[in-house]
Amino acid sequence: MNFREEFRGPDFDPELKWYNPPPEFSLAGGSSPDVLAGGLSIRPAKNTDFWQKTYYGFTPDNGHFLCLEWCGNFVLETRVHFNFANQFDQAGLMVRTGPERWLKTGVEYQLQGPSSLGVVITHVASDWSMTDFQGSEVYLRVKRIGDAFGVYHALDGQNWRLMRLGELRLGDPVQVGVYACCPIDAGFEARFDYLDVSPIIDEKFHD
Repeated sequence: MNFREEFRGPDFDPELKWYNPPPEFSLAGGSSPDVLAGGLSIRPAKNTDFWQKTYYGFTPDNGHFLCLEWCGNFVLETRVHFNFANQFDQAGLMVRTGPERWLKTGVEYQLQGPSSLGVVITHVASDWSMTDFQGSEVYLRVKRIGDAFGVYHALDGQNWRLMRLGELRLGDPVQVGVYACCPIDAGFEARFDYLDVSPIIDEKFHD
C-alpha cells in the first residue's frame, strides 16, 4: 500500500493526525507572500521543539507533527520550503514512537552563517549530525529497513545524497510525517508540497 497526500484541500487525508496541532496551518497556500501557493503551510507556535537531554539538558517534546501510522519498512519523502524568521526555526520529516524514540531530519535556521541541514536520532538521548545548507527549499527522504534508517536530501528530487545511516530500534506501528518548530519565537512558515510513504522495494541504502 502506498500513501500520498498533496495537501490540495479542503481537508487532508483522515489517516493523518496531529501530534500537538499548530496554532495556524492552511492547505493550498500560506499567508506569507514568500511562500508559493499549494501544499500544507504550518506556522509553529513559539517555544516549540523536539530534543532529549544531550548537552543542553532540556527535553522539549511539543513541536508540531502531522503523521500517520505505518508498519514495516518504508520510504518517506517530502519537499519543504522555508520562510525563516528566528534562530533555530526548523522543519522536515519525522519518524517516532514516543518522546524518547524518534528521528527527525530537516533544515534549522542559523542567524550567523548558513543554515544547518541535519539529522537527529533519539534513543533516550538525542544526537545530532549536520552540514551547512544554503537555500529556501529541499527534498527530504527517510528509508527504514528493520532497525536501520537511511536519511537523504536532494535539491532536484532526483539526485539523492545519503546524509546519515543509523540505527534506531522502533516497534510497530511507527508514526511518520512532517514536523515544524519555533524554539525561540513565532513568525516562521514552512510549506510542504506533499507527503509520500511507500513500502521498500529494494532493500538497500545505496542506489
